[in-house]
Amino acid sequence: MTIGLRTMCRPNELYKLKLKDIKFGRKLCWIRIGHSKTDQFTNRKFISIEYSNSPYCPIKLLKKYLTNRPKSSSDKPLFLSKQGKQLSVRAIGAIVKRIANNASIQDRFTAHSIRISGITTAMEAGLSLTQIRAIGAGTVKQLCYT
Repeated sequence: MTIGLRTMCRPNELYKLKLKDIKFGRKLCWIRIGHSKTDQFTNRKFISIEYSNSPYCPIKLLKKYLTNRPKSSSDKPLFLSKQGKQLSVRAIGAIVKRIANNASIQDRFTAHSIRISGITTAMEAGLSLTQIRAIGAGTVKQLCYT
């Protein structure tokens, strides 16, 4: 889920990620976002994620996930269920709800909450609207509702 927070992806964009969409570098990890609501022509965009010393570093957590994930070809889905099947958008939403429940947060959460939380966190960290839109948050209208 940290990848979703950091990239501010829509649930459907997370669902469509494949192993080949992840590229690790020395100081950055690149996530390729394919066809999306705002990229109807599938020009694809790349979002960079920097390493951090945090125990919640998205790159460290993604690498840990990949070491535990069953090995498969690069054109297979990135996120799999315990049964080895591709996680659906509904399953992503269920994970978000379970995390909120475990944290004793009483509110309505959906898969889209990952995107909204990522935008909110970026704004609280001091990123400008231009920077947030460049990462993946779309229009100012969308940001006004977060």
